[in-house]
Amino acid sequence: LDATPNTFAFADNIRLAYNLAGGDKTKTVKIIFTARDPIDRKLAPYNQMVQEFKKALNITKWYAEVSKEDGSIMSFEDFALMSTLPVTVEKKSNQGSLSRMGLYVENFKYWVNFFSRQQILVLSYGKLMEEPTRAQMQVRKFLGSDLPSSFENNKGYKSMQEYSCCDVQSQLRDIFAKQNEKFYNLLKSVSRPAIEQSPFPNFQLSECIDPLATVLPNIHMVGAGTSQLADWLFKNGVCCPQAVKREPIVY
Repeated sequence: LDATPNTFAFADNIRLAYNLAGGDKTKTVKIIFTARDPIDRKLAPYNQMVQEFKKALNITKWYAEVSKEDGSIMSFEDFALMSTLPVTVEKKSNQGSLSRMGLYVENFKYWVNFFSRQQILVLSYGKLMEEPTRAQMQVRKFLGSDLPSSFENNKGYKSMQEYSCCDVQSQLRDIFAKQNEKFYNLLKSVSRPAIEQSPFPNFQLSECIDPLATVLPNIHMVGAGTSQLADWLFKNGVCCPQAVKREPIVY
């Protein structure tokens, strides 16, 4: 069992690994791909990197992608637009970058070239969270095994910022819209496992925050317990940096 999300951008390497394993493993491996809305998909690793960076403040590690030159942490809005716009407009970036992995159609077409579509089950992340029992049933039938126990909805890292600002979400939605539509069409055009949901449900954006809806004063917190209170304020958009244009996060 290999459950590494980053391998999505390297279908050729995965095919090579199973070829080197010998036998008929390339033809018998079962691949499960869970597709999440690309915007939310960027928010999740952002939260993870921020938490890891705050622990060590090491600008040489993988999580330093969210840090600025002065060592402060950039907002999700700056992070998302900085890493997404060059990829979608110029079509140039590291193959395994987070943004490239959000361009599902570009990556998935390689998987269906290297493996039979019948070997690949595509699940909707949204449906996985909403209907875990149904998703578990799909996986059981796909694997041909009545696996015991039940699926646990474990969110993993505690989110620091659960929602993106509405204006930035709108910009990202426009960026990913055409790519998402191509992905839906690709899933329709290639024969799929019978258990897979069809048509694939369109990605549903999570809620967003309009930071200008409520104007609050600057907040300076001192004393015991400020981290928990600050977490709560941050997740509710009080510290959304778009409230004041280009305001850095000091958190």
